[in-house]
Amino acid sequence: QLRHLDLGNNHFVGKIPASLDNQLIGSIPSSIFELVNLTFVSLSFNNFSGSVELYDFAKLKNLKYLILSNISLSVSTKLTVNSSFPNLWALGLSACNISEFPDILKTQHQLDWLDLSENQIRGRIPSWMWDIGVHTLFRLDLSRNFLTSIDHLPWKNLEFLTLDSNLLQGSLPNLPPHMTYAKGCNLTYLRLSGNHLEGPLPPSLSNCVNLQVLDVGNNNLSGPIPECLGNSTRLSFLDVRNNNLSGPIPECLGNSTSLSFLDVGNNSLSGPIPEYLGNSTLEVLDMRMNKFSGSLPQTFGKSCVLVSLKLNGNRLEGPLPPSLVNCRHLEVIDVGNNQINETFPHWLDVLPELQVLTLRSNRFCGPIGDTKTRVPFPKLRIIDLSYNQFTGVLPIWYLNGFKAMMRRDDNSIEVNYMRSLNYSYYESISLTMKGNDIQMERILTTFATIDLSSNRFQGEISEVLGKLNSLKSLNISHNNLTGGIPSSLRNLTELESLDLSSNKLAGRIPTQLASLNYLSVLNLSNNQLEGPIPGGPQFNTFGIDSYSGNVGLCGFPLSKICRIDEAPEPTTPTGFIEGDDASSWFDWKLAMLGYASGVVIGLSIGYMAFVTGRPQWFVRMIERQQSRKLRRVIRRGRAGRRSLLVHL
Repeated sequence: QLRHLDLGNNHFVGKIPASLDNQLIGSIPSSIFELVNLTFVSLSFNNFSGSVELYDFAKLKNLKYLILSNISLSVSTKLTVNSSFPNLWALGLSACNISEFPDILKTQHQLDWLDLSENQIRGRIPSWMWDIGVHTLFRLDLSRNFLTSIDHLPWKNLEFLTLDSNLLQGSLPNLPPHMTYAKGCNLTYLRLSGNHLEGPLPPSLSNCVNLQVLDVGNNNLSGPIPECLGNSTRLSFLDVRNNNLSGPIPECLGNSTSLSFLDVGNNSLSGPIPEYLGNSTLEVLDMRMNKFSGSLPQTFGKSCVLVSLKLNGNRLEGPLPPSLVNCRHLEVIDVGNNQINETFPHWLDVLPELQVLTLRSNRFCGPIGDTKTRVPFPKLRIIDLSYNQFTGVLPIWYLNGFKAMMRRDDNSIEVNYMRSLNYSYYESISLTMKGNDIQMERILTTFATIDLSSNRFQGEISEVLGKLNSLKSLNISHNNLTGGIPSSLRNLTELESLDLSSNKLAGRIPTQLASLNYLSVLNLSNNQLEGPIPGGPQFNTFGIDSYSGNVGLCGFPLSKICRIDEAPEPTTPTGFIEGDDASSWFDWKLAMLGYASGVVIGLSIGYMAFVTGRPQWFVRMIERQQSRKLRRVIRRGRAGRRSLLVHL
C-alpha cells in the first residue's frame, strides 16, 4: 500500500493520470547497463518492443533483484563464453517467451525468489535445478508452462510452490522428510491444479501445519480427502474440484477455523453435508455435482459471511433453512437438480446482494403469490425456477420489483464478471439458454435471465414483463398460460431468446416484436395463435419449428398463405410502453373523450337545425354550400359524357 509519493522537481506536463501503471514503449536503453552500482532493477508490466539479452545485465556486478516479467519482449537467456552473472536474490522472467531454463540459474545458489511462469518451457525439470537455492529458495513459480514431470522437492525452506497449468503426470510429488516433519514444514502455498496428476492426496500433507492454500483441482486424483488435513488449522483455501475423489467430507476440516474457500465440485463425494459448514468462516462453498444426501445445514449463524453457495446436482432433500437470511452477503444461491420439497422461499427476498437464484429441477410446489417486502430481491438478475411444480398466476409483484433487470439510461453500471473479491474465482452457472443446456463459465454483471418453464403456472402473461428491458433470455414455456402475447415485450430490446411454447396462448403475434433486433431464438410452438406472422430482419430468420402446432398462423415461413382480409396487426402499441406515465395516459384519454363528445354534440345540433329550421343563418349557409356542390357535380357529369363520346 502506497505510503509516500513524491513527484516534485520534474518537468511533467498535463494532468496526473488516474492510474500510475506504466505503459513504456520502445527498447530498453543501453545506458541502464552502465549503472554499475544498481542493486534493484524492475521493468515489469510495460510495452517494450524487440528483445533483450540477459547477459547485458551481467555488467551490473552489484545486482540482487532483476524483475523483467511481462515486458512484452523476448528475453534471450544464453550467456557468452566465460561470462559470469551476479548472485541474485530474486529473478522474475514471467511471460518472457523463454523456451528453456536459463543457463544463469546454474550459478545461482542464493536465490530466494524465482518466477518463470507463463513461458514455453517444455519437458522435465532438469536435475541441475535441484541445486538452486537449496537452503534459501522460499518462492518458486513455474506455472503455465509445458512441464511434464518433477522428480522431487529438495528446497528446505520452500513456502510457495506454484506448478499449476502444466502437463505434469503421475502421482503428486512426494514431500521430502524435511517438509513432512511437523515443526520443520514451512510450506504455506501449494498449487498443482490443471495437470494430469493421478492417485490419492498424500497423507504427508497433514504435517504441513502452516499450509494455508492447497489447490489440486482439475486433475485425475482419486481416493478420499485425508482426515488429517484438519491438522492444517490455518488452511484458508482448499480447491479439489474436477477430480475423482470419493467418500465424505472429513469432520476434521471443522478444525480449520480460517477456511474461507472450499470447492469440492465435480467429484464423487457422498454422505451428508457437515453441519459445521453452516457456522464457519466460509465465503465460497461449492459442492456441485457430487452425491451428497440428506438435508442442508440448518443453522447459519448471524456471523455468516457466505457470498456463494452452490449445491447443484446432488441428492439433497428437505427444505431450505430459513437461517440463510443471516447470510446478508450472499450473491449466488444454486440448489438446482436436487430433491428439495417445499414452497417458494419468500424469506430469501430480503437478501440485499443476491444476484443469482437457481431452484430448478426440484420439488418446489404451490403458488408463489405476493410478498410483504417493499423491494424484493433488489439485485436479482438471474432466476431459474424451471422444472418444479409451482402453480397459480405468474408472480407479478416480484416481476414488477426486479429493479436490477430494468436498464437505466445513465450507463453507470460497470460491465465485469462476477467473481470473489479475494480469489481468482469466477462465478459460473448451469442454465438453459436459446434452447440448449449450457455451462456459463463466467457471468457478466449485466446478464439477466428469467426461466419459469415446465411448471403449472396459469393465467395471462403480464404486461409488466415489458419493464424488464435488460433481459437476455425469457423462458416461460410448458405451462398453462392463456390470453395473448403482450405487445409490451417489444421493450425487451436486449432480448436474444424468447420461449413461450407449449402453453394455451391465443390471438395474434404482436407486430411490435419485429423490432427486437437481437432476438436470435424464438419458440412460439404448440399454442393457439392465429393470423399472419410478422415480418422483419429477425423474424425472417426463424424457421417453421418456431411456429409449429399453431394451426391458425399463416405467412412466411409456413406454407399456409394468409387471406387478404387477414391484415397485419396495427403497429400502435396497446400495452405498457417504456417511458409512458400516468400523465400522458390521462391526456390521451381526455383527448379521445373530447373528440367523441364533440362528434355527438355536433350531430345533435345539425339534426335540430334541419328539423326546426333554426337558426335561419345556419340553415341558409348549409343550403348554399350544398347548392354549389350540386352544380359542380352536374358540370363534371356533362364534361365526362362529352369526353366519352369523343373516344367512341
